[in-house]
Amino acid sequence: MPALPRGMFFALLFGGYGVLKCRGIFSERLAFVACGIACLLSTGAWLVVASGIQRCADYERAANIELFIADPNAPVPPPVHGLDMPPRWLRGWNALNIALFVVLIGDIVRSLLALLPAA
Repeated sequence: MPALPRGMFFALLFGGYGVLKCRGIFSERLAFVACGIACLLSTGAWLVVASGIQRCADYERAANIELFIADPNAPVPPPVHGLDMPPRWLRGWNALNIALFVVLIGDIVRSLLALLPAA
């Protein structure tokens, strides 16, 4: 699985634990919490779908290799693309997840910078 979506998922998952410990954040930052939950669920669903696509591609590659080895006169099978060349909709979905994650991190950074004393 790609490292960035997997890292985003775990960052949101473990960061969500901190949010749950701070009960006041739900009333003060409801939009932030809702976006975080949406990003977590969307990234998790993306990882499940991408895993299925990659698993199907791996099975097809293995079947092509077995057929190629079994018949010495068989032509070389065409390449099978999994996540090395994902469909356009999957790339778009991933880009949307990354954009939402960047917005969430930007909001956190903005909030932290607002806590710094004025110089």
